[in-house]
Amino acid sequence: MERIFNIRDWWGNGISLWVVVLLLFTTPLLVIALKDVSLENDITTWLPAEDPDAQSLEWFSEQFERGHRLVVSWDSSSLNDSRVEAFATALQAESNAAGAGVESITTPHDVIRTMTDNKVSREDAVKRLTGTLVGVGFLKVRLSEAGREDLAASMETVRARVSQIVDAEATTLPPVNKLPGEEQIQPDDEQADPAASIRVEFPIHDFQLRWPEMTSGSEVVSRIHSELTSPIEGEEALVEDVFFAAGAPVAVSVLLGNIDDREIERTVKIVEATALTQGIEADELRLAGTPISRIRLNEAAKRAVWNTDYPVWNIYKRAPILLSALVSIIVSFTLLKSVRLSILVTLASVFTCLVVVAMIPLTGKSLNMVLIVLPDLLLVLTTSGAIHVANYWKHAVTNGDKNPIVSAVKMAWQPCALASITTAIGMASLLFAVLAPVQQFGFYASIGCLISLFMILIGFPSMMSVWPGRGKRFAEHAEKEATAWGHFARKIVHHQLLITTFCVGLFVFSIVGLQWFKTETKVIRYFPDHSQISQDYHFLEEGLSGIVSVDAVIRFNELAVDEMNINDRMELVRKVEENISKHRWISGTMSLADFRNPVQPPEENASTRAKVFYGRTLQRIQKVIFEGPIEETSQFARKATAPLNLMTHGKRKIEILEDDEIWRVRAQSIITADVNFSTLTSELEQIIQETIAEEAGTDYLVTGMVPLFLRTQQAVLESLIKSFGLAFGIIAIVMIVLLRSPTSGFLAMLPNLFPVGVVFGLVAWVGMPVDIGTMITASVALGIAIDGTLHLLTWYRDGIRQGMPQEDAVVMALQHCGPAMWQTSATISIGMIMVSGADLLLISRFGLLMAALVTTALLADVVLLPALLAGWLGRIIKKNTPVLEQPAGEKPETIEFPKESTGEAEGSNAATPPVRVHTQS
Repeated sequence: MERIFNIRDWWGNGISLWVVVLLLFTTPLLVIALKDVSLENDITTWLPAEDPDAQSLEWFSEQFERGHRLVVSWDSSSLNDSRVEAFATALQAESNAAGAGVESITTPHDVIRTMTDNKVSREDAVKRLTGTLVGVGFLKVRLSEAGREDLAASMETVRARVSQIVDAEATTLPPVNKLPGEEQIQPDDEQADPAASIRVEFPIHDFQLRWPEMTSGSEVVSRIHSELTSPIEGEEALVEDVFFAAGAPVAVSVLLGNIDDREIERTVKIVEATALTQGIEADELRLAGTPISRIRLNEAAKRAVWNTDYPVWNIYKRAPILLSALVSIIVSFTLLKSVRLSILVTLASVFTCLVVVAMIPLTGKSLNMVLIVLPDLLLVLTTSGAIHVANYWKHAVTNGDKNPIVSAVKMAWQPCALASITTAIGMASLLFAVLAPVQQFGFYASIGCLISLFMILIGFPSMMSVWPGRGKRFAEHAEKEATAWGHFARKIVHHQLLITTFCVGLFVFSIVGLQWFKTETKVIRYFPDHSQISQDYHFLEEGLSGIVSVDAVIRFNELAVDEMNINDRMELVRKVEENISKHRWISGTMSLADFRNPVQPPEENASTRAKVFYGRTLQRIQKVIFEGPIEETSQFARKATAPLNLMTHGKRKIEILEDDEIWRVRAQSIITADVNFSTLTSELEQIIQETIAEEAGTDYLVTGMVPLFLRTQQAVLESLIKSFGLAFGIIAIVMIVLLRSPTSGFLAMLPNLFPVGVVFGLVAWVGMPVDIGTMITASVALGIAIDGTLHLLTWYRDGIRQGMPQEDAVVMALQHCGPAMWQTSATISIGMIMVSGADLLLISRFGLLMAALVTTALLADVVLLPALLAGWLGRIIKKNTPVLEQPAGEKPETIEFPKESTGEAEGSNAATPPVRVHTQS
């Protein structure tokens, strides 16, 4: 490599022009390729095919239902709302006409009618659906006669008192019996309105109360009832009663096929348009489910570039990513003191991003919530290297080199190549991660590091050659920078023990906090509270049903079928369902047992005719369930069409054979509250195990989105630890070989570990969860830190080889590298802070965490590492670095840097005479 850069006038003989022409020619092609970039965020595809949770979910989907369910509701919906049935009918017609991906539509009325056809009373049917398709709504308040005298004042008084009790802001809502849909009901004409036969009567109430994360069965509701209905001394109580009542709101369940995000987006638009045609206002429509979270995530990612929800003058929220790029250019110009260098650095960084992002559609992949931060990583790495080259060029100009570009590349190639290659290795370590998006990030990021290296050592210098500047004007500024960094370096050297002790102490304190490290994979947590999807999820989970499903599959093998008749098996499933429904984080459940009442067996002394009738009834039920074409039945019970044999992560063996009976219990879990999915899954498994323990031939499987979220969350942490550990190990080996000492190699890794340990440790201390996007920043920070470390070590060793004292070598190294590291860190961190304006927390957190990591990496490289080099680490490196002998008569190029003033001359701040040191590599 060095031989290449020793070719005379490499950038002056026309090659640089051809490089620039190549860059200009390929740019339009890359822009065209970018048009095919799409977003895809299907979390069910993230785990590898061999993962037990992925296998069980795939098997479950094949047996019961493929695709994902979309939940549709609106604020004024109820069982008495004629628009529910009308909406479902219209949506099916519109979907069929448009060829959308709607497989089936289920309304609560459909399910209730099926139940009543099977002799389940209407009241029991509504009760069994509560928490799934039927909600209890919000707390209903019936005022006393005294309270109704001044309705507005009473409502405000009650609202204020409830706010104090729940320690949150409560809001008032109109009573259910005054909702818009109620006025359309024709209760005496069931043919005119199919919903009329399922009409419910709500108890009289004056208004409703809602507060964040409310649940109908919580202890706080009992306290509210007690305090509001108890009269204050000398006054009559304003409230007669508070209660919940099932029947409003309600949900329509729309099953979508296995369609991509573009088709989901088209289908959702059809849903929204259909709702408007049925008199459902857009601002009261509520949508939820995995399909919604996927497309809303895509929309939020696009709005990070241009968000029309904010005015143009609010550029921080309107275009955070564009603002980040603009601010980075302005900061780099301010620090580099050159419009030309600032523009060229930006162009080199942007071109690197274009190449790598364009590779994504060309290789048949899509952007996801992890890859979306890839451009920021490439901007960071390329900007860092280009600014180092720019500063080396300024040094060469100051020293009067005839070809300063060649001199700059000669000085930069070794540390830049080592930094890029080691960073690429670190990124490639992500290929061993569990999650597919993380693996993809590792693949594209490692290639991006090598492309970045090309742009740093070839592309950027070529652009500098084609657009030459007036370099002489940098001399005065370079001298001031050298003087300032020289003073700073002397202070570091003189206080190296104190600095090292403080930094190590901070590092140890921070990593202690890692014991509280938390990961977060709930997509809804990536959205701010004011976003529409967040408001929809909270409304639905507080008043209707949990959004995320967890499914229990009860297996009956041949032995169990012989021992238990169909009624006994159904009753066991019913018992499992009832026990699951009692869990505090489960809003409601549904199984085939809900569609039928238990069949009472005949008494022992019953007639033969009664016993024969009972036997025939069971045979008929068996035939209907396992041989009938009823869709509602096949969704909840069937014979397995494919075997399942796996070992769970908890080391429990699950074996389901073909033709075994499998019964499904669907439970709805809340996602907006602070639910521990690990605890939820383990407790549900324990409930099921205890319920079926005494029945031979039975087994169970817990699957669905909750276990998938849990496994993904665990995989995030595994990926972070394994990939970072592998990257650290490989880079440590490189450092050991470079420094020729295991001790110095591991000591030199401390500044590289420092930003990750301090930032992630403090994040854990404050309880902030790390999502799948911010997880990547650990490897990014390692790459940034190693870049500065290698540059500083290269110059320190160069000073030692020239025979300089240890302290002088530290000062000289920091004079060379300090400006570039400071300019790089300031440009990147300030630019990243601008990204925090994005509404999508996945992106804004990434920006803030990256800014913190880059800033901490700067402190590690310009404070901690020089302190280490002035101490034990520097002595070990000096011992293993031979001093070069200068040829007779040859005078090396030199620069000047000041020694710190001794303060001997009273009233004088002048430094001692400058020391002249070699700068030739």
